Amino acid sequence: MPNKTIYVSEGDLPLFQRAQELADGNLSQAISRALRRFVDVEEGKLEGYHEITVQVGAGKHRRQRFVGVQLVEWARSSKDRTEQFTVYRSRTGKFVVYCERSPEFVHQAGPDGEATGWRKHFSSDQVWGQTPVTATLEAIQNDEMLANVKTVETHLRGRLREIEQVVAVRGLGFLLGIEFADKAAPMHKALLERKIITGTSSEANVLRLLPPLCLSREHVDLFVTQLEEICTS
Repeated sequence: MPNKTIYVSEGDLPLFQRAQELADGNLSQAISRALRRFVDVEEGKLEGYHEITVQVGAGKHRRQRFVGVQLVEWARSSKDRTEQFTVYRSRTGKFVVYCERSPEFVHQAGPDGEATGWRKHFSSDQVWGQTPVTATLEAIQNDEMLANVKTVETHLRGRLREIEQVVAVRGLGFLLGIEFADKAAPMHKALLERKIITGTSSEANVLRLLPPLCLSREHVDLFVTQLEEICTS
């Protein structure tokens, strides 16, 4: 059995003192957390897994670690940005999806944001900006989450059929493109002003959706209500 007395070398003493400060004096808890992670990583290596570190959030400033193995990787691009997806299987059996999105430059011109060609560059009404590079990490925890995706997708498609300006809904699951009869740029801009983030597309009349897997029917109703108000205003 481990001895409750821990002998610390002189050189490691500052490290233990700092750990105790960060743990609010509970050094035992800090050591246990570190050992638990060490055991998880080392046992995972014996089973063929690796410690994986990814950068997440806007600007990719935050690090997240987990033990897993890479299953598949793919990417797609448009004239505005690129997206890269990597799927892992964690040691606990969850599927983990890591998505990296490059910065996206937004440039609209004209009173309604619909100026194109050379007119776009000479218009007195100019709106431009750039979104930061972003990355997300999502774990598909169980079959209930996949069932939620199917249920909410059906609800979303049904609600979108209520909007006259929507011609079609493409895609599968929560990776969807909403096709409009007219250009989607005004809807994209108006939704952003209401703090609802959507994506643009290489096709001018398509609005892209890529919400998190925890999206609910209530979120869908809020989105569709706002979109309908914009389309009819």
